[in-house]
Amino acid sequence: MSFFCSFPFKHIQIDQDGGVMPCCAWQSKQKETLDTYFVSDQIKQVQQQLINNQVPTQCRQCSDEEKRSGHSFRTLNQTFENVEPQIRNQIQSYPHFEIESIQVVTSNICNLMCLPCVGSSYIRDVELKKLNLISHTPKLSVFAENKNLSNFKSLKHISFLGGEPFADKITFQLIDQLIESGQSKQLRIDLNTNLTLCTEENLLKLRDNFQEVFIKGSIDGVGAINEYLRYPGAWNDVDYVVDLIIKLEIPFVITTALSNLALLKYDQLVNWAAQKGINDLFISKVLKPGVLAFDLLPNKLKTQLHEKFINLRDQLDHSNRTQAALDACIEICSKTDTTHDMSALITWLEKHDQVRDTNFRTLWPELNE
Repeated sequence: MSFFCSFPFKHIQIDQDGGVMPCCAWQSKQKETLDTYFVSDQIKQVQQQLINNQVPTQCRQCSDEEKRSGHSFRTLNQTFENVEPQIRNQIQSYPHFEIESIQVVTSNICNLMCLPCVGSSYIRDVELKKLNLISHTPKLSVFAENKNLSNFKSLKHISFLGGEPFADKITFQLIDQLIESGQSKQLRIDLNTNLTLCTEENLLKLRDNFQEVFIKGSIDGVGAINEYLRYPGAWNDVDYVVDLIIKLEIPFVITTALSNLALLKYDQLVNWAAQKGINDLFISKVLKPGVLAFDLLPNKLKTQLHEKFINLRDQLDHSNRTQAALDACIEICSKTDTTHDMSALITWLEKHDQVRDTNFRTLWPELNE
């Protein structure tokens, strides 16, 4: 089977600590920086392995996910950003590739404590420490202010991650830097956001100064489901901002951290999006913490969900990404050959409910059985 990914050729992610890697799924103990990345033997070796359709050890997360469910971060991205032919045509000039896309993780500053989150939200890590669910001491980490992103002259696309980019002043300092340099007019900009802090002023600044703006809204459910999974965010805030983005005619995709809890209600999110006229949905499958793993569900519930997702796929007009997301859900729910013990999940949720004054049993009554 062919295993190819364009990210190690055209794309880098810069973390708040200065670490550089091809993507968020990358696994390596060897840390690269902007000084070492472009001359790194590690990166050159990975590129050559991908050209030879081999799976690099750094890409095992995607490879393992594909074996487990048939889909991964790699396959979902390759579905709509297939530049493999272009890269293979440039093999003669290998390894002299120009970076066209950058992701920037500005900080772990965030206003939410999303249930599956570990490491991306400082206040969530503080909560996990209080619950004795992590052993390390949480650390606030912020992107260095002296970074100059306008130095990448071949850049076509920049994406801001977090934390929550709209909660971090560094995000708009970097955006202003790109606007003042004049580079923004040639750039597509993406922002991953939980949608609770977006303002019309900031959205207009992005829309009016960049060649293209793309908002990736992190939504894991509808109404109280999203409020539980993305605690303590208010659904009314999310719903208002989604309507504002639609009114401003800014391209928008819903991104979902597909935990087992989100999977149980994902059909509601697909239907809500369709009612809003949004047909672009993207999922990233949760593997950690293990109690929230996307496929950790009783077989009875998987069978019920399987039928729902097949009906959804056949009834609605979907984008390629939404189609890939639904196909992934169908694939997950078709695997009923393993019995799962849900007691660890129940205990884990009860521990959160005691601290947050929430109640998962009212939102997921199917787990009461």
